[in-house]
Amino acid sequence: MARGLTFLIDSQNDDGTWIDRPVIHGPRPFLTVTASQVHALAARGVRDALTTALPTVTDHARDPAPAAPTDEDATPAEVRDFLASHQPAACVFDFDGTLVDTSTINVDAARATLTDLGLTAPDPWLREAPWPTSPPCAAGSTPTWACHCPAPTRSSVDRARSRWLTCTHLVQPVPRVTALARHLAATTMPLAVASANDGQVVRAGLTAAGLADLFGVIVAREHVTRLKPAPDAYLQATARLAVPPRRCLAFENTDEGIAAALAAGLPVIDVRPESWTTHVPLVRAGE
Repeated sequence: MARGLTFLIDSQNDDGTWIDRPVIHGPRPFLTVTASQVHALAARGVRDALTTALPTVTDHARDPAPAAPTDEDATPAEVRDFLASHQPAACVFDFDGTLVDTSTINVDAARATLTDLGLTAPDPWLREAPWPTSPPCAAGSTPTWACHCPAPTRSSVDRARSRWLTCTHLVQPVPRVTALARHLAATTMPLAVASANDGQVVRAGLTAAGLADLFGVIVAREHVTRLKPAPDAYLQATARLAVPPRRCLAFENTDEGIAAALAAGLPVIDVRPESWTTHVPLVRAGE
């Protein structure tokens, strides 16, 4: 733009004309009058100047922009085929790691809360079971370090939640999953979230990612007695959607979440692999 304007200014005659291109008239000196027609002349002049002085820029500008990927392009073909054949009446999405990447916020909030208590924890453990959202440890079922960690208290949970809510700007949508969710919502399909995370955290994360309006039902950890891999969250989500589990489709990114969806009777898409994979619950005798 600067080079184009320089070309116009340098090549303009004293009477306001140009010898060659662009063949237009304008005030002299150029751009010293702010009337609307001057802006129109300037815009045309820049266009012609770019054509004359900067052909490579103009040629590049005229190249058609690559087509933006559509929702259909982002969704693996196998999943599109499954959606077409299964024709779900509703879909239920996991939150952390499926719709949005919250791993950094979860670990940072847990680490900061433990630091306030004078404790430290290795990052691998925090990533696997981010305290204080993990249940109290049970002998033989958690790493040795975890058994030296105090069970979460209401105060520590509130502190961790407050820290998380100050960092919602770090929430990163998972592009392919959120693109599909938006596409499904545009078809008026009912959508729900079934999460093991705190409800305030889930709602704040969805809002930060611009997804809150897509989901009519949100089931969080405080709404169920048992967390994933138990089926409670999915059973409650489908009940609130008023759609039988077998007519719903779940989207998950963990083994526990997949097990929960299958136990509730939902087919489930594992969004971790590049091509995604489909899991279908076993059909019980008599069904």
